[in-house]
Amino acid sequence: MAEDDNKKEEMTFAEAHRPALTAGEYKIEIKQAIRVKDKIEKRDVEDAFEKNNTFWVSAPRFSLDPADIYSVYPPPGHEGQYQTVLPHIVFTRKTLPWERTLDGSEPGKGMQTPPWMALLLFDEGEMESHAIKMQSVQLKDLISPPGGIRGPKIRLEPWETPEDPCNVIDVPAKLFNEIVPEKDELGYLAHARQVSMDDKEIPGIVAEGWFSVILGNRLPGENRRNTVFLVSLEGFEDLLHVSNPQIDGENGVRLSALTQWSFTAKGSTFLDLMDHLKEGAERLRIVADQESPNETVQRAMVLGYTALNHTTRLGEKMVSWYRGPLVPIRLAKEPYNYIY
Repeated sequence: MAEDDNKKEEMTFAEAHRPALTAGEYKIEIKQAIRVKDKIEKRDVEDAFEKNNTFWVSAPRFSLDPADIYSVYPPPGHEGQYQTVLPHIVFTRKTLPWERTLDGSEPGKGMQTPPWMALLLFDEGEMESHAIKMQSVQLKDLISPPGGIRGPKIRLEPWETPEDPCNVIDVPAKLFNEIVPEKDELGYLAHARQVSMDDKEIPGIVAEGWFSVILGNRLPGENRRNTVFLVSLEGFEDLLHVSNPQIDGENGVRLSALTQWSFTAKGSTFLDLMDHLKEGAERLRIVADQESPNETVQRAMVLGYTALNHTTRLGEKMVSWYRGPLVPIRLAKEPYNYIY
């Protein structure tokens, strides 16, 4: 009985996969009251105990572990017909986009926390004219950048120091206002998905098949090299409301850049190229140095076969004929009949 190789692939989408606790400072207050009856004085005696404690929940902030990134699309360094594709990044951590809040506060119970990160795309013209590039600075230069640049309104966590390094990009105010997603849009640019892991080579940390995804909100520029930055929006909540004026009176913003990749939206798809082949186009064939006097060998070469040296399991030396999937002849299309 033949197996069906075209088995159905199922995918489960979730609006978000929020963690039990987002990153930040938490306080625990414990109070206990004990009441006993004093048999001598014949009255109730009450004693109270109180204990307060503080702890922090950590999460990625100014950098990412490379293992947290499963894939990006369009592929880095590739050239293809990507002008109708929104760039996106897939994380192996299903909760990563929701592990922080935009204002750094603890979300309330049932609060629909938007993602704290976004993808910003720039074409080569914008990169050059606005001198947008990733640069390494210290955290103090991210929070308080020079030259009238607005930094994020955040406070450092206990294990962070102003001298810690981070990567940033500076975006002019006008361009930032034009391309940054609004707060209400961020939820539509992220989701979690669960896929089958049967045929995938993947670390054990995502064996359950859950991933998180961030989508960009701009289409790539056609016939241009495009660069995508994954940036943190923590500390910029006040600039993401459509009812409020966005950044105004400043030269631009300095964003923490977590990763970047580039690609070129140019060219035709393989299907387009095949559709435009002329009827009399040269067919794929092997060009031999000379024709073989053997009719069978000559026929095999015309059909696209090539002779390969072959050593059998018994150690015998022989020649095998091989032909790949692309053939220099026209083949009739026949439907496949599967036996279940």
